[in-house]
Amino acid sequence: MAITDDELDGRLRSGRVEIRGEILPSGVVSALISDTRATARGRTLRTRVTAVTAAVAIVLSGIVAGPATADIVQKFLAQTVLNPSVDSVASPSEEMIDTGASDFPEYAASIYPQWLPIAPGQTQQGVIARVVAQQAATPALTPELNVQRSFETVVYTAWMGEWIAAHDAGDQARMNAAIAVLEDTPTWPALVATDGGGVTKLMAGFVAEMADGDAEVAQAAAQYDGNPAWDGIDRDALIAELFAKYIPEAL
Repeated sequence: MAITDDELDGRLRSGRVEIRGEILPSGVVSALISDTRATARGRTLRTRVTAVTAAVAIVLSGIVAGPATADIVQKFLAQTVLNPSVDSVASPSEEMIDTGASDFPEYAASIYPQWLPIAPGQTQQGVIARVVAQQAATPALTPELNVQRSFETVVYTAWMGEWIAAHDAGDQARMNAAIAVLEDTPTWPALVATDGGGVTKLMAGFVAEMADGDAEVAQAAAQYDGNPAWDGIDRDALIAELFAKYIPEAL
């Protein structure tokens, strides 16, 4: 008969867990929970499987404490995806990251994509700090791929702003330099990997029209993206036209 999570937690805390009708010795349960908690504390960024969950998985699998228990617990904690949803960008082998962890800033810096062509006025440390702030604003477990996408998005947004600023200043050389980078953005790996609805096609459409000098499209893109370079003028009608032109399947 199924039991509730609260009841199971209570049994674990009391040391009363049954396997096929037999009650495990309380020492076994306590050792499993203690060992698992100690291991979990050292994994601040990887998916945290709670001590209770790890112990339950081992106990309900019929594993009895013994010399190999520590290795078994360690391998279980190393699993990095907990039942990802069908719509998730996570794959069964992908690491999940806790953006609320104390060492998330260090982790983010360690996976920064060095190939990213940062825009004028940006620095690598500034991009990392922006991504850390964005992710930490709503702490969650997220695939590493989402963190990579955040890096790419922050840089893409800055290049869009650079083109708009250059256009406003009448600086064709800067506009050309921005377009040279922006034309590649729809191929950036994390943006492509997480594109579930033709967003990169829309980006490519924006850039193609900006390459012809269309500042209205640039502003529509800025509005759509929530880019600080947006001038505040509503262009919903133009955005709808661009959707119909470049990704009609999304309508």
